[in-house]
Amino acid sequence: MSISSVTSSTGVNPTDPSSFKQTRADFQSLADALQSGDITSAQQAFAQLQKDNPRLANALNSPASTSDSPRVADLKSLATALQSGDVNSAQTAFAKLQQDGKAAAGGHHHHHHHAASATDATGTTDSQDSAASAGSVLNASA
Repeated sequence: MSISSVTSSTGVNPTDPSSFKQTRADFQSLADALQSGDITSAQQAFAQLQKDNPRLANALNSPASTSDSPRVADLKSLATALQSGDVNSAQTAFAKLQQDGKAAAGGHHHHHHHAASATDATGTTDSQDSAASAGSVLNASA
């Protein structure tokens, strides 16, 4: 699998609620695939996530930097593990992404939008938490 650059010409607006919902769905698919150990489905879900979210794709395709947020660094580690087909490393990187997303959500918020939609009204589970952290990851990659 290769991670190719996705341009903003795809018409996806990260502030659009439907785009946010799609990103959450993509993260959920990625979480489900990693949980089941299905590296091929995880690679496909990650590719779809980048396609649906150009801001995230741009952050992933930028050179590694000391100014990368922990979540962007986690996403880059996840991308590397998925590219190499290493399901264990991908699962570890995804768990670190979740952990850093929760830590950032517990700190100060830079959410400019969708703060209410980041929480599922039915309560949360680990997989819902990973999907809900998508908004935090997006803000970090802006």
